[in-house]
Amino acid sequence: METFLEHVIQQAWPQISSTDRPSQLIVANKRARLYLQEAIRKKASQAMWGPKIFTLPEWLQHFSPYLIADPILLIPLLHKTFQECYGTKEDLLHFYHWGELILNDFSEMDEALVDPDAFFSNLSTVRQYDLSFASLAPEQQEAIQGLQELMGRAASAYEKSFESFWNGLPKLYFKFNQKLKTSYWAYKGALSKWVADKIARLISNKNLQDTQFIFIGFTKLTKAEQVILSHLKQQGSATLFWDLDKSYVQHPVHQAGHFIRNLQASQSNDLLPQNFEQIIKQNTDLQIVKIEHPTITSQTRSVKTLITSLLQDGYKPDEIAIVLPDDSLLMNVLQALPKNIGPVNITMGYRLSFHPIYTFLDHWIRVQEYYLQNETTHAPNDLVEQLLNQSILNPQNLDLEGSNEEKYKNIQAELIKPMEQGHDFFNQLIHIIDQLNIDPNGTIPHIIWRHIQTLLEQLSHAVSILQIDLPIDVLLALTRHQLQHARVPIFGEPVSGLQIMGVLESQSIDFKIVIILSMNEGSFPPKSNFQTLIPFMMRQAFDLPTVQDKEGQFAYLLYRLLHRSQKLFLLYHTALDNGKPAEMSHFLHQFEQFYPDLLKNRYLQSTYKFGAIPPIIIPKDDFTVKQLTSYLGETSNDQKFLSPTAINTYFSCKLRFYFRYVAKIPEDEDKTILSPKNIGSLVHLVMEFTYKELVNKPLTQELLKQSINQLKSNVKLVIKNHFGLPNQDLEGPFYIIFEIVTKICQQIIKQDQTELPFQIQAVEQNLNIKIPIKTQYMGNNTVNLSGIIDRIDIKDDIVKIIDYKTGSDQLGFPDLTSLFDDENRDRNKATFQVLLYSLLYHKNNDLARPIQPNILNTNTLFQQKNQILKTKINNKWTSIMDARPLLEAFETQLRSILTEIFDTNTPFDQTKDRTTCNNCPYKTLCHRN
Repeated sequence: METFLEHVIQQAWPQISSTDRPSQLIVANKRARLYLQEAIRKKASQAMWGPKIFTLPEWLQHFSPYLIADPILLIPLLHKTFQECYGTKEDLLHFYHWGELILNDFSEMDEALVDPDAFFSNLSTVRQYDLSFASLAPEQQEAIQGLQELMGRAASAYEKSFESFWNGLPKLYFKFNQKLKTSYWAYKGALSKWVADKIARLISNKNLQDTQFIFIGFTKLTKAEQVILSHLKQQGSATLFWDLDKSYVQHPVHQAGHFIRNLQASQSNDLLPQNFEQIIKQNTDLQIVKIEHPTITSQTRSVKTLITSLLQDGYKPDEIAIVLPDDSLLMNVLQALPKNIGPVNITMGYRLSFHPIYTFLDHWIRVQEYYLQNETTHAPNDLVEQLLNQSILNPQNLDLEGSNEEKYKNIQAELIKPMEQGHDFFNQLIHIIDQLNIDPNGTIPHIIWRHIQTLLEQLSHAVSILQIDLPIDVLLALTRHQLQHARVPIFGEPVSGLQIMGVLESQSIDFKIVIILSMNEGSFPPKSNFQTLIPFMMRQAFDLPTVQDKEGQFAYLLYRLLHRSQKLFLLYHTALDNGKPAEMSHFLHQFEQFYPDLLKNRYLQSTYKFGAIPPIIIPKDDFTVKQLTSYLGETSNDQKFLSPTAINTYFSCKLRFYFRYVAKIPEDEDKTILSPKNIGSLVHLVMEFTYKELVNKPLTQELLKQSINQLKSNVKLVIKNHFGLPNQDLEGPFYIIFEIVTKICQQIIKQDQTELPFQIQAVEQNLNIKIPIKTQYMGNNTVNLSGIIDRIDIKDDIVKIIDYKTGSDQLGFPDLTSLFDDENRDRNKATFQVLLYSLLYHKNNDLARPIQPNILNTNTLFQQKNQILKTKINNKWTSIMDARPLLEAFETQLRSILTEIFDTNTPFDQTKDRTTCNNCPYKTLCHRN
């Protein structure tokens, strides 16, 4: 079966080969252009001048005096305009994300040929809608009326803020576009709208009346593009070739026909053919194979098996395409390909954040940020080592000329040097990258380096041309933002060899064999990340893109691969995703319904048999000893302190202690807003903020009542500072966490009211002590211990050491020995910690007062009043009213465990209790997951 592009060339050959009337061919993407050129070459029987071939954005640009500018240049200009229109001083970094949304919304509005005056009409009253939108179609008016209920409610502060923002958008839109025209710049939608408004005059002025425009393989056409094509077709200057199938175009709800049905219902329906073929039905060779995999990576391993088998069956590499909805799989796929596959062409966008180059640059930015935040020119050794140990800096990966060792040292020195203040920031960074000269042979790392350099040059150009004066900390943060969101376009020229491409790049191209990976829900189609400032009903009313449009696009691209393929392999996985097995895409369920006779199911079980994983044991070698000595008082130049948490970590798992406190590998943070860690941190911060003004003051009922009255504003302020939120009402999860923290802190203060009279001596007090130890290798020495005590109260001449806890910690422990037993699953970590706090206080305050340890557990705060520790004396649970008699024995056992930590004969090994591994951030490192 001939391919779609071969079919187009066959049908359009009289026009293409005509010397009387030149042709211009317009295709969906650059990859389709290459295949179209190949089809023309095959068809031509003799040498000829080939027609000009454009992608649609290139073709539109050809008509306009305006240059489509990169968002890197447009967003700083939009930011300056925003400041002028709204009178705000919001900095560029905080504006950047919102700028991207505004720019995208403006572009989509222009592509839809929306009347800005009508669109930006004030949202405050429905009457204004009725007047402003009287000219709209009935279905548009119906969608607009859906806002009546919203407009009838009393506006909250958030709604007022949004209304103020919305009211300023018309001025921002018109002023921004005026500035662009002055500079002869445009964004994509503005250019499309300009061409649509002037298409008749443009064709006449360009003397293109005799040119034949051939549009190939389009489905998703914006309103502006529809107007342009309709005008050309009415003038007899346009021919359109559609790659469509009757089965989904004429289906009432089929997602793949979404755009075509919308086009049929529009005023541009003259662009469509009168009849649609049933191409899929004619494709008698088609087989669809659905393959389930147990893991994500097993998909890439099976690619090798599939391709090897296909080559043995006689298929050629250039007849095979691998389509990747998830670009994170690209490197794994490349490594899995058979060695004899020959040339491989890659055409797709690749997220920079997936590559080690990004990790290297992120570490470099961290070092520079440390210099700025601490006003120093020296970074900690561990931070510098993390940067210089990046794999991308391995000398084997660098193409170094001359004295390699000397040049390598110069590169390292350049990397850890603080950046100089001034406009030369980006040139300095470009110089550093250029020195590395990573693999300059057209490979993927080289392409990524060149893209990063281009990105930095664009940033530098934007800062220079717009005369923006930004401090280095903002430049660093802006650079990180760009790197995080950058997609590197990888584009291979030849059409020969195996093809690896993204989903969008597959449009209009046919292959005998198509292998699609990650056919999972959330990957194909991708998770909905539809960010916009325009309400959905407004989008619906003005025919702006919605989530349904995005899904319709992916549905079409999938179903068009059925038109002419012989075998379609659809791979998906069932690996756990947030604790649940990943689901296969709903498109696969559709295939089961529409094509049961063509569909075959395979289930790939893991063929890898893993033997017992040997335990990990880290001996205390020279590196380990060097790291440990930083915690010793007599031998350390860079003195560090072990905390109660660190010692508890050692009891739980010696290997975890090594990862965190010796190797200095950061723990993955739980980024969930409503995580217990966040709640605990906020409770500590709020109580410190609330009580710090009451320290050493005689407390009264009136003072504590005032604290309760002030509590909500304190909680709100702490939450905003903690999460870096703007000055607005708390909503969603932030409001939920506000309610939880407020309720807990209220109960703490209410319980304190029942304890009056007492006096707060300190809040969040940091105390240090030195514990003497003796080891064979280190001799006599002292270990530095440090702890932050949440609160210290004085009541009835008793010192109360109070530790806030947000878990389910018990108040009782049978004896001191149980607190130092690392094989005891029920070991009371909270009790160990508060007793260590008591020891810290006792060592720093030579007082005769009793010391009473208390655990204020927020989980039991509402059920029990007494928070005093208990232990068994003569088999009877007894409250510890004074911990001093226990502290000498506690210190003796503490010294014993510290001696073990620093003993070179005791290695760091894994815990035997695997239940502690479930929530360990290092479980993948030690293969306990």
